[in-house]
Amino acid sequence: MPNNSQQVALHTWLLLVPLLLLVMGGVNGLASWQLTVEWQPAWVNLPIMLLVGAGMLATLLGRTKMAQCCGALLLPFGLFAPLLTWLPPGTVAAVLPQQLSISPATSIAVLLISICLMAGIGSARGRLTWWLGGLGIVLVGGLSIVAGLRPDLLRPSPWGTAFATPFTALPALLTGTAMVLMARNPAVSPVLSRGVVVALAGGVLSSGLVWYALAWQQYDARQQHAAELLTNFKVSAERVVDRQQRELQRMASRWAEFGGLPPPTFRRVEADDYFRDVPSLVSLYWQEGTSERFQWGREKDASFQLLNWLERHDWLLDWLAVGGGYPRWVLPDAARPELAMVTVPLAQPAQGRLVAVLDLRRLLEQEIRSLATPLALSVRRQGNLMVANQTSGEMATELQQGFLVLPGGATLSVKVQGDGPFAMSSLGEAIPLGVGVAGLVLSYLLAFSLAMADLSRRRSLALARTQRHLRAQQRVQTLIARDQPLEETLGAICRIVEAQVPGGIVSIMLCDEARLYLDRIYSLSLPRAYCDAIIGTAIGPKNGACGRAAYIRDFVVCADIARDPYWRGFHALAAEHGLKACWSYPVSGSNSEVLGTFAVYYREPGEPKRSDRRRVIEAAELVSLAVERERNREALRENEQRYRSLFTYHPDAVFSLDLAGHFTSVNAACSKITGYAMEQLIGSHYSVLLLPEDRSRIQSLFRNADPGEAFRYSATIYHREARAVYLDVTNLPIVVNGGVIGFYGIAKDMTEQHRRETELRILQRSVEASINGIVIADARAEGRPVIYVNEAFERITGYGRDEVLGRNCSFLQGSETDPEAVASMNKALAERRDIHVTLCNYRKDGTPFWNNLYLAPVRDGEGAVTHFVGIQHDISERKSYEAKLSFHTSHDALTGLANRSLFEDHLLHDVQLAKRHGRTLAVLFVDLDDFKPINDSLGHEVGDQVLIQVAQRLAEELDPGDTLARFGSDEFVVLLPELAREESAIRLVERLLTCIRRPFRVAEHELYIGASVGIAFLQDELENPVELIQQADMAMYRAKQKGRNAWECFTSDINDEVSARMALRNDLQEAIEAENFELHYQPLLDAHSGDVVGVEALVRWKHPIKGYLSPGLFIPLAEDTGQIGPISEWVLRQACRDMCRLAAEGYGHYRVSVNLSPLQFRRPNFLSNLQQALLETGLAPEYLELELTEGILMADSAAAVETLHRLRDMGVEVSIDDFGTGFSSLSYLKQLPIGKIKIDRSFVRDIASSRHDGAIVQGIISMAHHLGLAVVAEGIEDAEQRDFLAAHGCDVFQGFFFARPMPLEQLRAYLGQPTVATEDDALPTDRLS
Repeated sequence: MPNNSQQVALHTWLLLVPLLLLVMGGVNGLASWQLTVEWQPAWVNLPIMLLVGAGMLATLLGRTKMAQCCGALLLPFGLFAPLLTWLPPGTVAAVLPQQLSISPATSIAVLLISICLMAGIGSARGRLTWWLGGLGIVLVGGLSIVAGLRPDLLRPSPWGTAFATPFTALPALLTGTAMVLMARNPAVSPVLSRGVVVALAGGVLSSGLVWYALAWQQYDARQQHAAELLTNFKVSAERVVDRQQRELQRMASRWAEFGGLPPPTFRRVEADDYFRDVPSLVSLYWQEGTSERFQWGREKDASFQLLNWLERHDWLLDWLAVGGGYPRWVLPDAARPELAMVTVPLAQPAQGRLVAVLDLRRLLEQEIRSLATPLALSVRRQGNLMVANQTSGEMATELQQGFLVLPGGATLSVKVQGDGPFAMSSLGEAIPLGVGVAGLVLSYLLAFSLAMADLSRRRSLALARTQRHLRAQQRVQTLIARDQPLEETLGAICRIVEAQVPGGIVSIMLCDEARLYLDRIYSLSLPRAYCDAIIGTAIGPKNGACGRAAYIRDFVVCADIARDPYWRGFHALAAEHGLKACWSYPVSGSNSEVLGTFAVYYREPGEPKRSDRRRVIEAAELVSLAVERERNREALRENEQRYRSLFTYHPDAVFSLDLAGHFTSVNAACSKITGYAMEQLIGSHYSVLLLPEDRSRIQSLFRNADPGEAFRYSATIYHREARAVYLDVTNLPIVVNGGVIGFYGIAKDMTEQHRRETELRILQRSVEASINGIVIADARAEGRPVIYVNEAFERITGYGRDEVLGRNCSFLQGSETDPEAVASMNKALAERRDIHVTLCNYRKDGTPFWNNLYLAPVRDGEGAVTHFVGIQHDISERKSYEAKLSFHTSHDALTGLANRSLFEDHLLHDVQLAKRHGRTLAVLFVDLDDFKPINDSLGHEVGDQVLIQVAQRLAEELDPGDTLARFGSDEFVVLLPELAREESAIRLVERLLTCIRRPFRVAEHELYIGASVGIAFLQDELENPVELIQQADMAMYRAKQKGRNAWECFTSDINDEVSARMALRNDLQEAIEAENFELHYQPLLDAHSGDVVGVEALVRWKHPIKGYLSPGLFIPLAEDTGQIGPISEWVLRQACRDMCRLAAEGYGHYRVSVNLSPLQFRRPNFLSNLQQALLETGLAPEYLELELTEGILMADSAAAVETLHRLRDMGVEVSIDDFGTGFSSLSYLKQLPIGKIKIDRSFVRDIASSRHDGAIVQGIISMAHHLGLAVVAEGIEDAEQRDFLAAHGCDVFQGFFFARPMPLEQLRAYLGQPTVATEDDALPTDRLS
């Protein structure tokens, strides 16, 4: 309900606009039926205005569904303009009726109103839509009125005019203003009296009808004036045309007198006169009658040529040929409708006609300009404007239309137009609109006056009700002020509200202490059974009206309990007692705490009005006042009891003193602290308990105490048991009426705390004196700030105490701090447990330091962590040493290069990258040649310097991404991970060999060495990258075999050879362990007698798969691998055993020759092993002969000679095998204690055919015999070789010509039948020498 004049004016206005739309909808329908098309509004305005008015009225009355329905019905009209834009024209014409004349601007305005009605004003977004839509409608309506009143101010729009008539423009403007006001005042709900509504409706209807009647009268007057104007113009125009035609006929009569074409002079003068006197004449021609040729012609100016015109319109020639005895007119050119062709026939005897072209615009312009009228008259030809009396453009309304008929039947259309319905060219034309607006204003003022009278009446009634309500409230407040029982006060409130609310039943429910249930109810009219049933209702969102109101703390309205979902579970109870509706409001205290609820029940469904809501809220406030007063009384009683409990049961000593210092009251704790009974303390002076030195200080505190201010001090008293008690005393003055009448005191026993503080000082001094950094952080504060550091921490970190306190220790961390260690430390801190970590922190100057950090939580008496204590131990020196050790584990100690472990890590990484990106990768294995002699001759210090320089030279040739490593001794390995192609690695190897060949200067020495390099490239089939090192190593050995100081690339052949060699070595080792060898013996024959003088033991190996292998295949392998040692030992022992077996079997005693390997000969235990073998087999030393090569004897000549002498002393014979193939010195040969030499088979093979081989053999035999040595020739394969050697004195023969090497069984057969062995059967020793 409106409560002031402003609200009345607003409500009246908002009600006026919908009524105006509804009434003007009917008036528009009447105008559409009666007025002309230009004056009448479109018929579609009738449903639009009715729907807009109904929608706005529904919105005002809160009928949202009805308003949305009206908006939906308006939507097709609003979508008319988009349909015209998007759909093809034919589709629109087929779907929509032809009479639907609505401009795009009108369609858009209707669309805005439709959207607003469907959006509603219930939400902020909806109100914004109404506000913007209202502004748009105001703008469109205002522009429509301006366009109607002053069309010259606005440019015509392709969208058209939204509201073309005053019957639509003015309501649109008022509608926009109402929409803006409704958006700003969404809570407006007009509730006006019936008289106001009838006055508004009648006034609007009367104003609309008067407006329509005056507009119709004005339109009829304009129609009559237009008809008179059209008639007058047609008469004057026909007269002008007739006069022009007669002028041309007179001219034709004069020319016909010549009987043909007049003379040129006459024609020129005549034409000049006519062109001057007749401004509308454009062209004049003479056409001959029989030939129809134009004999003469002339134009007024060059802009028009008749002949050219005839060429474009050739049908005119046919029209001219038709002829006739009267003048004819034709308008041939649609592009120039003002031009008319006139033909005038010539009288006899002349044959022909005059052809003239007239400009009708000039002909009629003077006549039409002479019209004095506000209306617009225009002459048109086929819709093209020829001439008009006004140049400002067409007017809005067509009043009359007729035709001007020219001679010959040609016609021109004539229109009379006037201004639109908004035109106000005179005061009389403004009368209809003015009367309509004035009627609306008077209707509004009448309704406003009636509403104000109703407001005054309602105010008087409301004042009387308010006075009664205030008196009732005063009675309740009196009950509250007199501290009447709460039940009586609440009953009075219920009685008052039920008297003010007819049919209402009031109830008051109060909460329990926990604010979980409504456990008390007060009501005068509710049934007792109902009250008992709802006591204890839980506070919750779905527990009826009262439970929900207490939960959401807001007004809850249950208009129909039977259908309310929040009353589920209470429906039957409410129905049983006839309760149909309930309104509940929470009762809140001054601190916004919920105290209970105030509810009003009804026997019929319904919702509260605004006054009902206000009455319930006011009653709830009275209940709040009464309940809080009751609770304050209870709180006061409770506080008194608490004070007594505080004084009596306080763990500290609580006492009171009078101004003289005597105890007036004490509690039990005073007796416990002092040891005196409470009766003894009361009345005594406090000073008797103090130490003498404290009395004066404490008495001064009492004297200087200000009223209302407490003071605190520490004191030491004597316990009754003669022990000191340390107290912390707080005294508070007892102030009554502004004066101090005594003191309260609280004394806390601090004896134990004093002891702890003493211990704490001792502990703090210990912490300060510690050499380890100690830091304490507050675990309860955000960020765990540091609250203490000792001097050692400052010394270690370089930070002062003031720079650290309040900060988190993480500021010591830096780029090298291990994130995992920090994460584990943070985790331990979060879990409140101990942790021991090693961290790299940074000092204030930026230098890093390592520390062992031990963090431990500090817990209070309840086990909660309050602080963290950290102890730092600086281990930077140890970490530095560990870093050095870590470096040495991955680097070569001499050169600083990577070692094998680091190289293999880089190799694995780079191989993965090379495979991923398709790069070429190579490994170079560099082994220095002739490096060992440098160490042996000049010492390891010089050798180390050479290695360092080699490393430097190699590193200088490599790229930054390459890896150089030293594997040991003189071996270097290079990793090339980013090669463009394989040739790049080969070029690099050649540079490396070149730089290594350069001389090395170490002190005064200039040294030269070389290198052998093996190259291995990464292949797709490679599985283990480390195999590249092995492949490069194998390629390096191949390079050494080629002569050293060279390079070799690894190929599959090398791998196959090495694999085969490795397999053979493994098989050989198995054969050694299983002794799977055989000895074959080749006889040695005396050159003179042909008798067997001995045998040579030759080892044979029958491979389990490959069969017998040549000794030349596995013996060199055994020498390289060192396996020749056990093989030689087996051969020696087996040969000795076989010779003993032959002798025992009666085949005789034969000397056996055994080839001795260099490895076996140079062993320190060679002689002892030989003696042990002879002892174990039982072979006499004189039956054993050892064959040595020249290389064995020349390698270490002094040691070899010494060993040979000892063999001679043992009785073992020594011979030189393969004599002549080495480079032995003959000077040493004469000094060696040997007895035989064997000529190598290479000299024997071509001895018969080669002069040089024969000479060599002769020289060897001659030289040996002169030295007293026997000569054995091996490899004799034919009689010619035997004869040559026999002729030159060779002593012993051996070869295939005599016998091949054979097993022991075949040797037995070769030697013949055994005989009983006697001493005489043995060959003399001189035969074997």
